[in-house]
Amino acid sequence: MTRCFIGLGSNRGNSSQAFDMALKTLDSHPHISLINTSPNYRSAAMGVGAGADFLNAVAECETDLSADEILAQLQTLEKQAGRIEKGTWGPRGLDLDLLYRGEDVNETDDLTLPHVGAWYRRFVLMPMCDIAPDFLHPVYHETQAELLARIDARPLNIQLIGCDIFSGNIGDLGQEFSEITFDSPLLPDPSEGLIVVGKKSDGLKEDVPQIDLSQFPGNNEEALKSVLQAVIGNCERA
Repeated sequence: MTRCFIGLGSNRGNSSQAFDMALKTLDSHPHISLINTSPNYRSAAMGVGAGADFLNAVAECETDLSADEILAQLQTLEKQAGRIEKGTWGPRGLDLDLLYRGEDVNETDDLTLPHVGAWYRRFVLMPMCDIAPDFLHPVYHETQAELLARIDARPLNIQLIGCDIFSGNIGDLGQEFSEITFDSPLLPDPSEGLIVVGKKSDGLKEDVPQIDLSQFPGNNEEALKSVLQAVIGNCERA
């Protein structure tokens, strides 16, 4: 059996009821055992057009299913909850993300493991730290508690590499997000702060914690604003 973590999100309908039904269904599966569930958190929606605040949580399971089989189960549950299409940044009745499947590191057209946003999104890290603070990120080799401490640093240092953002726009972002500072990209220090790249092939090694803006819709500035919202946006127990 392999340890896996599933992120739950919802900002439409009865979110807590949707979580309960999804978790009950997962636990009833003959190849999935629900081990632990975090408290629910209320967080600001990530991205333009995402709607009202989200309810978020993380569930820990054990399973002998493959990653693709788990993904198929999660997508079935989303459809049963009324989700028609994945889309990006839209309101969600139920959003289920496979965050980790043991130490799996894999990337296909349908699934990337570990989840690309799991290591810096506050609404993932806070519930992860409630149930598995010592779980090690299989690529970046930091625990969940260490990853949360990284984004909790104030001021939060942001290093931009290969990002098409004008200096004036960076100044505007600095005023909008007063808890951050922008540092020189010449000598990135992966031990602290956040390194943000225009695309993953911008010269950093794979095991250096980095946020790839090419994964987001819109231009680099819009993508960076979505990232900053996920990193430092309000997230509290519901």
